[in-house]
This record gives sequence, C-alpha cells and structure tokens, in this order.
Amino acid sequence: MGELKFTGGSAVCDAGKCQIRLNATVPPSCLIEIRWSADEELRFSHFAQPFCLFFLLENSLKLESGVMHERGVQLISLEGRDLILNIKKDIPYRFILIPVSFDQLVESLEGSFPSDELSRRQITSRTFYPRSCILDKEGLELISLLFYGDLSFLSGEEVSRGLLRWFFQRRYSGRFQPDHISIQDARWFYEQKTKLLSYALKSISYNKMLELSGLQNQQLFRIRLKQCYGLSIPQLVREAKMAAAAGFLKNPEMTIKQIAAACGYHSVNYFTPVFSHYFHLSPNAFRKLL
Repeated sequence: MGELKFTGGSAVCDAGKCQIRLNATVPPSCLIEIRWSADEELRFSHFAQPFCLFFLLENSLKLESGVMHERGVQLISLEGRDLILNIKKDIPYRFILIPVSFDQLVESLEGSFPSDELSRRQITSRTFYPRSCILDKEGLELISLLFYGDLSFLSGEEVSRGLLRWFFQRRYSGRFQPDHISIQDARWFYEQKTKLLSYALKSISYNKMLELSGLQNQQLFRIRLKQCYGLSIPQLVREAKMAAAAGFLKNPEMTIKQIAAACGYHSVNYFTPVFSHYFHLSPNAFRKLL
C-alpha cells in the first residue's frame, strides 16, 4: 500500500497479489501523485477517450513502450487496452493525464500529412509514439496554468486542443528524450540535479555551484541534462531562480530588491531584465496578475 492523490477525479484501489487496479473515469485533466511501499504494476482502465497525453513531472517510469523520463510527454493510444505503469518502491511519482478524443486528434493533425482523409487505423499507428518529447519551458507554463491558474473560462476540449497543438509543434521539432537511459541512470541524474539546485539561489558563479554541490561526473550530468530537459546548467539554474522569484512575488511584503537578493542577484537592475526576458513581464506586472 501507499499514498495516492488523484486530483480532479476519483479512484478505487483493489490491491491484488502483484497489481493495483485503478478504475477511474478520467476528467478533462487529472494530476496524479503516487508513492507506494512496494514495486507494483499500476493499471488505469475505463478511459473515456481513445487517446491520452501523458505528462511525467517527477521521476522515471516504465511503460509498455519503454522508459519515460521526468519532464517528458507522450501521446498514447488506449483503444481497447489499459494504461499500465510500473512503479518502484518508495519513489514519488507525479504525472498528468489529458484524455484526447479521435476528433480532437484528427483536427490537430489536419495539414500535417498530404492525404486529405486519415482513417482511424492510420491515426492510431501514426500517433502511438514510444519516444517522449521534452516538456520545455512553454509546456511547463501551460501545465502550471492548467492546474494552478484560472482556466475556468476554458472547456475541457479547449484545454485538450491547446495541449495537442503544443505537443505536435514539439513533436516535429525533434526534441526527444533518449530511450536508452535506464531508470537507475536517470535516478543518478535526479540526485545530482537536487544537489546542484540546493545552491541555485546563492549569489555565486556556476563553477562555484558545481564545486560546492560535489557534482559527480560533470560531463555526464551535462549530457543527461540536455537529453532529458533540453537545458544547459546555466539555463537550469536560471529556471530555478525564476521559479523562486515567481513564488516570492506572491508575498506582498517582499520588495523587488529583497526578491532579487533572495534569488542570488546582487542588483535589481540585473534581476529585472532577466525576469522580464524569462516571463515576458516585469516583476511588478507579474505581481499584479497574482
């Protein structure tokens, strides 16, 4: 047994010998957090739609098609079958399921292929992608808006269409996660990333961060970071600083100068343009939206 959070839906867990079966009708978007006390096969059934956008936000998972890594996204065909995930003992997982209808998929693919008509069979074979696309900054922002912003004015279909358009744009840009990295190798990468980011808000150079974090095999870490996240070390650290700054801006008692210092910037004059370039809004304009 273990912990299961099924935001936006409900699930019934029936623990069997080596399997936990979740019977759930998944809503337009569903955030799921799992931490289990044993290695298990998790089975999702009763999907309302034949396809699903699967966003993995934390840790690596083994799917039927292979390994999927943190910050990856796949479009999965579910016609006539369940979604099966292999989870490991005491590892926290966080992922999002976005059910997708056949009509939504056809609409998103229009103009992508020379044929005017695409049969269900062609659609299924073309869109069951065993390799994960990288969930980049734009994708993370969309996900953040979906679950933490006010998107009540959008219907479930509009959300699905928007995410599908984003997915296919990334799909054709060739930004894939590698399929040869094992879950064990990925865990090493996550451990090193956590060590490095513990110094992200310090007012020190990148080289000093690497030195203090005791990062093992820096060259391999840089390769894995680019493969799984599509980022360099400076980009990863900047992303962490900007995420912290966005959080600090929710506190009306903190000045912009204090926020800059808390994120490791000596000067507001340097912090403000970096923030504005990252979010396309000044810190003050961003704060007004919160």
